[in-house]
Amino acid sequence: MLGIVALVGTSMLLDLRLLNRGFLREQSALQVTSRLLPVMWGSFAIMFVTGTLMFVSEATRCYESTSFRVKMTLLVVVGLNALVFHFAAYRKIDRWETAPVTPHSARTAAWVSMTLWVCIVVAGRGIAYW
Repeated sequence: MLGIVALVGTSMLLDLRLLNRGFLREQSALQVTSRLLPVMWGSFAIMFVTGTLMFVSEATRCYESTSFRVKMTLLVVVGLNALVFHFAAYRKIDRWETAPVTPHSARTAAWVSMTLWVCIVVAGRGIAYW
């Protein structure tokens, strides 16, 4: 539970900064990213290990769950979204990090990320029930 809270929480903070919202909007995007990425990677590692252990303990039940399949698909999509962000908008961060308006590609990645993480959490909770 701690891993998902830390990962989704830090992801939301970064996404809100990219949207020029939240209490981190006064800091540059590069500062926020450099502070949050280590926490995000550590949280992802914790989630990967604990998620793998949970899957191994109930592999058949998880595999048959529609919610599990939806969650795994959404995790791949959110990973692809992060890759696209890092190889597109983030490479030019030195040009736009202090601009009053974040580029459209970064804002789009933030909205997609926030939407996907909410859906991932809901699908994860649904594994126990559906």
